[in-house]
Amino acid sequence: MIKLMRYTNLILLVFVGFATLFSFASMKYSNGAQAGGAVFGILLILSFNLVPLYALSSDSTLRRLRFAKRYAFVSLLLALAIMIIASASGEQFDMPILLALAIVYGLPWMLNFFAFDKKIREIRTRAEQAANTSKVEVSSITEDIRNKANYLLAHWRGDMSLARSYWINGLFIGHIFVGMTGAFLGGILEKSGASLRVIAGSVILSYCIVYLIWLWAMVGLARSAARHQSRGGSALVAVLAQLSVGFSILIIVVRLFNSQIPQLQEFFLIASGNDSMAKVSITRSVKGDMLALRGTLGEGSSDSFAEFIKSSPQVKTLILNSPGGRLLEAQKIADLLKTKGLDTYVEEQCASACTYIFLAGKDRAATPNAKIGFHQPNFPGVHGREKEQATQAMLNNYRQARLPEQFIEKIGRTSSDDMWYPSREELLEAGVITRTSLGGEASVTAYSGMTTREEVIATLRKARIWRLYEQRQPGKLDEVADLIWKMKQQGAKQQELQNAVQSLIKQEYTGALKTAPDALLAEYGILLVDGLKAASDISPEACAKLVKGQLDIHRTLPPDLITRDRELMEKVISTKEHGKSYSMRTPEFASAATRLMNYMTPLHKKITEDLSAYDKQPALQCEAVTALYQNIQRLNEKDRHVVLSGLVQAK
Repeated sequence: MIKLMRYTNLILLVFVGFATLFSFASMKYSNGAQAGGAVFGILLILSFNLVPLYALSSDSTLRRLRFAKRYAFVSLLLALAIMIIASASGEQFDMPILLALAIVYGLPWMLNFFAFDKKIREIRTRAEQAANTSKVEVSSITEDIRNKANYLLAHWRGDMSLARSYWINGLFIGHIFVGMTGAFLGGILEKSGASLRVIAGSVILSYCIVYLIWLWAMVGLARSAARHQSRGGSALVAVLAQLSVGFSILIIVVRLFNSQIPQLQEFFLIASGNDSMAKVSITRSVKGDMLALRGTLGEGSSDSFAEFIKSSPQVKTLILNSPGGRLLEAQKIADLLKTKGLDTYVEEQCASACTYIFLAGKDRAATPNAKIGFHQPNFPGVHGREKEQATQAMLNNYRQARLPEQFIEKIGRTSSDDMWYPSREELLEAGVITRTSLGGEASVTAYSGMTTREEVIATLRKARIWRLYEQRQPGKLDEVADLIWKMKQQGAKQQELQNAVQSLIKQEYTGALKTAPDALLAEYGILLVDGLKAASDISPEACAKLVKGQLDIHRTLPPDLITRDRELMEKVISTKEHGKSYSMRTPEFASAATRLMNYMTPLHKKITEDLSAYDKQPALQCEAVTALYQNIQRLNEKDRHVVLSGLVQAK
């Protein structure tokens, strides 16, 4: 009876423990109190089988058995009281579930009472027999019981049987229970709402506790195995037990150097406030309706974001420019973003963990050149099964964002050392972005955080184009810096600053084009045609904006076109050669334009003569202007130069 219940309690402890741990780990906790309650619940449920198992052990004592009887009796009374109260309040019970609970908990509870009584009788019988032998033997037994009364010390000294030392203390407590509890507590901490720094410190502490328990289990097992033969046990079993200790040590050493030491190093940096990833930089627009989040999502990023949100109740949009960072920080920002119902916007980059935040936006806009990237998660020392679990957790997050399964599978196949940047069409089709922006929506620019005129000049000097302008017109850089600084002091919007800078660049560029040599003017005409086609591929509105000079090409057109435009601009500004200029009033222009119109359709002629009349029909505007510049390329070399020169002179 005693042996049967011992095995029954052990089996139930393992199976019920697994089920309970995974059940609690799958739940989400909003605060530390809930997480603490969950841990208490786990311990309580496990105690229903652990207490009887401990009480029915071969070296049990009367005190331990009496406690187990009282604990089982009180637990049974509480269970019955809860059921009576629930039934009185109108709660309906599912009979199959009730029957299963009665079999799993009720029946073993009842049988444990009989096992307790039998064990008590056995201990009393042994004590009476020992007392009849001699006072010396009684003293020896008393000392033996005293030594074994301290479970931890008895195992550490090797006083327990090899079977118990191996199966209970070594295998179950030293490996299975410790591993399950560590994984469970990790999940609890992540869902508790604790900061990344607190979690990192808790992980380090849990590692220390886990290895102390493991050391206690292995030392006690090794010592018990060394005494096993002297107790009348098999020498082969003792050797096998010692080999298992050696094998366990080997596995732990490999795991330490392969994964756990790199993890602990990273956790230590986070816990000490020295995260290898910098905290994100956050700036607020002048109107206060936008926040710009720039840089890596290091430890503390979510706290900074929460402070900005609290002090900016009028914020509607979050502008993102981040290569990624800590997933937990990103998830906390995303949760706050959803609560506030904010929009997200990307003009440059949002990759890895940043996509958690972007997908939390109500309206999710990105420019055609914005890079939104996905890949598997990465953390030092995490690989193999741990990496697979982390990847699945990330993919489940994307499933909650309702991304298509095919899209999610491709993310799962992208290594953490690589990055998948879906095309604009793929992002739209998957619902990652809700619309394409043509740029200019961000009211935070490169000049947003500048507080002195010197910072403005330093930023301008970083661009080669402005250095060339300075060489062409000494003092130009100071003139532009003065304009920007004056606008900032007058409270100009960030987009107004950006437009002013672009207007100055365009003005200088156009002025240089008017005297550019034939070859550069011809290159300009070809670049215009390619730019119009690329803008048309985005949308008719983008093309129409390009025609009017209102399109932010750096946010919209393909990178190769932007490079060509920059290189041509630099050549035009730096060249000392000059070509012949033609005004639209010259006979040469009139003659060349007549030949050009012979290639144009009547509708295209009509539109190009009065573009503003077709402002509400951007597709027609785009089609007509593209046709105009394409037909210019059909002219002979001289006519082509005359027409392009005349059009540039008119700007």
